[in-house]
Amino acid sequence: MQFGKDTVIVLGNYEAAHALLNQRSSNFSSRPFMPMAGVNLTKGMHILLRPYDESYKLHKRMEAPVLSITASRLYAPIQDVESCQLLKELFDSNDFAFQMHRFSASVAYSLVYGFRIATGREIELKKAHEVQKNAAESLKQGEWIVDAVPILNLLPIWLAPWKRLAEGWFKLESGLHKSNMAKALASEAWNWTKHLAASKEAKEMSELEFAYDLGVLSDAALDTTGQTLEIFVMAAVKHPKAVSKAQKELDSVVGQNRLPEWDDMDNMPFVNAFINEVLRWRPIIIGGIPHSNLEEDTYFGYRIPKGSIVIASHWSIHMDEKVFGDPQIFRPERWIENPDLPNVSFGFGRRVCTGQHIARQSLFFVISRILWGFNIEMAADGAGVVPDLDDMALTDFIMIRPKPFKVRFVPRYKQTKEIVEEKWREY
Repeated sequence: MQFGKDTVIVLGNYEAAHALLNQRSSNFSSRPFMPMAGVNLTKGMHILLRPYDESYKLHKRMEAPVLSITASRLYAPIQDVESCQLLKELFDSNDFAFQMHRFSASVAYSLVYGFRIATGREIELKKAHEVQKNAAESLKQGEWIVDAVPILNLLPIWLAPWKRLAEGWFKLESGLHKSNMAKALASEAWNWTKHLAASKEAKEMSELEFAYDLGVLSDAALDTTGQTLEIFVMAAVKHPKAVSKAQKELDSVVGQNRLPEWDDMDNMPFVNAFINEVLRWRPIIIGGIPHSNLEEDTYFGYRIPKGSIVIASHWSIHMDEKVFGDPQIFRPERWIENPDLPNVSFGFGRRVCTGQHIARQSLFFVISRILWGFNIEMAADGAGVVPDLDDMALTDFIMIRPKPFKVRFVPRYKQTKEIVEEKWREY
């Protein structure tokens, strides 16, 4: 289909997405030209929106040492602390979405900047959420006439209201990234900012470009992990039999007298399958992030013009009956029966999310510990009625999340709270 000057191609199954975005990744790893988001809002500095060029490769080389699977394992102590606080908060508050987003933000800020998000009400986090909201608005397909007719971006700012709006957003975002970077460089704690600032790649960047790289790294984890954990809670409420199987495995491996630890992960195939199913069942980025091809290509006789917008629909891929058989059913066992099933939650090819190892570790810490310590039940409404949870009640934004619902976290053991509090005191 056509959107203005652009050819838009939607890939609805894994076979096509894999063939183009993985196997031909050297051609299909660029990004579409998006004047509103890529030019007006971020001035070309947001790595997610950068074309696949030498500047993009420079940033990826700089980030690689701190995002490798080996490096990611070193961050487990931070995820340990933050997940323990999350459990502790769940004894006093049923606002699980708030606590899960605090957890993911604190992991990110501890790594990138060397300071925690201890309450979830820090000014840095409030500004970061505003930045994320603005970014999502700028990426809405069909929202901005300049994306359909790019030549309009040549208009002076006083004739282009979208430019005036984006300029205000840019000042907020760039100011936040620069202030966080300055705080990190002055911190006594080890952090990615200080580590990466010493790299040869960083020395080839301007101060603002470097600050943007760090800001994107921290922002990337704010909502993605938090909203995936919200999906986990929805799945746990709707599928108690799967929860029961996971808890049986946890009881066998961990017992009742300690929390699950990172070293337990390899001994928990069902818990790991449960996490994979959470990622598949309700992928938070349902349409994926658009790719673009550097050169004209063909696929099964169809011409793909240079610079096309190529979108792999994560939802369609994960709901393919030919691949998953019963895709609407939450069934973790499928990942044990066939470990080679496609899970495209972290993207494709050379644009795959390089923070996926950290994200999976975070999911393991939180999901294994909540399943170990709690049963999750729907809470009664004001009239004392326990409503049924609609597992398709999702927001319709760039990244989906469940619409608000209330649950109860019921401790599984009488000693659960004592174990969590004792663990917390160790920190």
